[in-house]
Amino acid sequence: MVILNFTLLTSITSIETAFKINKDMSVNRKNPSLEEMWRVIETFGIQRKIFEKSHPTEEDILMLYYLIKTSKRTQKDQETIRRLRDYVEKHKKDRKS
Repeated sequence: MVILNFTLLTSITSIETAFKINKDMSVNRKNPSLEEMWRVIETFGIQRKIFEKSHPTEEDILMLYYLIKTSKRTQKDQETIRRLRDYVEKHKKDRKS
């Protein structure tokens, strides 16, 4: 298994994350189409031509796709937690008033 090392993804490219992604890939045999994966990768700001030169296999593309999806999921989770904290704080202030 190849662990991709990108500056944009340094926060999620740990060995632990790579093993989790590899497990997800093997359990989820129904992977998205290659074009769908490239759409997600390119919206993240990675150019297809440059990536294909250094990582030509479909497995590399799939790994990058799952890294990006995991990163986006983590960002959404953090945003949800922040909103919940804000709501609780606002609710506490309203109850004190």
